Amino acid sequence: MWEMTFELGCAAAAITHGHPLGYLPAGFLAAQIFYLVSARTLEETISESMLVLVERPEYEKSCLAAMIARAVRSSINEKPCPETIERLGGGWVGEEALAISLYCVMVAKGDFGQGIRLAVNHSGDSYSTGAITIAVWIFRIARVSNGERIDLEWRG
Repeated sequence: MWEMTFELGCAAAAITHGHPLGYLPAGFLAAQIFYLVSARTLEETISESMLVLVERPEYEKSCLAAMIARAVRSSINEKPCPETIERLGGGWVGEEALAISLYCVMVAKGDFGQGIRLAVNHSGDSYSTGAITIAVWIFRIARVSNGERIDLEWRG
């Protein structure tokens, strides 16, 4: 089922973004959401989505995989700050926007405010990184059983 989710994400994005680095991040994000609503942790969803990604025939998959791996390493080894995000890129292209968003969710460790502030306070395409970060966050907490929530101050 997750392979079909990845494929559907790619197919939908390919309508307007024909380059593999335009549609592969969309497929990866679709698979992430599928796994998240299936009660997997964010770390598990990244691992599972990477397994689907590496089976793809496109050469550019290695660039996306490297960006995701860099985001994971950065969330573990680097201080959460805009400078770390700048090293991941500006978010102007799909692989950078997805990597920045995953980094923001991972490094915030349950603090929605910190994650979204990181996602939108950098010099790149903060609209896209903010939107992707919120989407991943919402689907992640939709199945979390530890009571994690988005504080009322963030609700419109």
